[in-house]
Amino acid sequence: GSSRKGKKKGKGTKINKKKGNKKETSKKVQIVTLFSGVSERVGSSGDQVAFRKVQMVVYLKHEGSGKYIGLKKTKRGLYLVAVDQDRAAPFFTSYARFISFQYPSYHLVESKMELIQGGIPDIDVMKSWTLKNCNIYNDVSGNSFDLIHAGKGKIYLGGNKYDALSTSQRFDIGLSRTWELRSTELGLPLAGRKKGSNVDVRFMDDSKASIQRFQWNARQIINNKAHPYTTDMKISTADFKFENTENAMRPRNCGISKLIPMGWGDYLAMEGGKIVMSSNQDSSWTFEYGDL
Repeated sequence: GSSRKGKKKGKGTKINKKKGNKKETSKKVQIVTLFSGVSERVGSSGDQVAFRKVQMVVYLKHEGSGKYIGLKKTKRGLYLVAVDQDRAAPFFTSYARFISFQYPSYHLVESKMELIQGGIPDIDVMKSWTLKNCNIYNDVSGNSFDLIHAGKGKIYLGGNKYDALSTSQRFDIGLSRTWELRSTELGLPLAGRKKGSNVDVRFMDDSKASIQRFQWNARQIINNKAHPYTTDMKISTADFKFENTENAMRPRNCGISKLIPMGWGDYLAMEGGKIVMSSNQDSSWTFEYGDL
């Protein structure tokens, strides 16, 4: 199960941590895990690894204003508001949705909170989200995913120190379940083509290549063999482990977009201190993790 530590203040949630007998407000957002209790099997061969799935619990920070998404509860319903960090609302991700941690019967639909109807079979993909033009960052190493040019036109996924202005460090990724990793600069997915007993994994548009699929677990990015990316932004040959928290990756400066775009009003934005939908990706959002 999950553990929640928090103290309500006003209309938001104050994040606290204990230090000896003294309780103090945490100024730095730390990592939190919420166990869903669901076991999943990952892999496509006899070497599959079974593990427990962990949902991501996040705070959404608007980079342009420094404000966070908060929630205001009234008799008429639950509303989105722009707030400071100490009143930020936690959300957990499930089936490409942002679900309120405090009010789990509500999820984020466009620029409002809506009651969840039915169960998993009733999920409406038109109300789901994905992440666009993201920098994928590792807090331990200070590295981000980057394009690595290897000659003969071959471009691989690697890492370099975080550069907010670098277009080669921008990727489209998924929010939950399995997803492809696509370079925004190249417009190409990370794919693998078998060569003898090896698989050449790089960004390519090749009919004989298979698009690589990934998923989040415990804030780590793992492939279909349950191997995680590590602090050097390389895929490990070892199996995913919950305790390897140094491998946590964090989406920064992302566009939060409808999973199935309509061509207008597809992006979550903050304009004039209000949470709205925009037709342009003019708002950047960063995920922050925290002790609740």
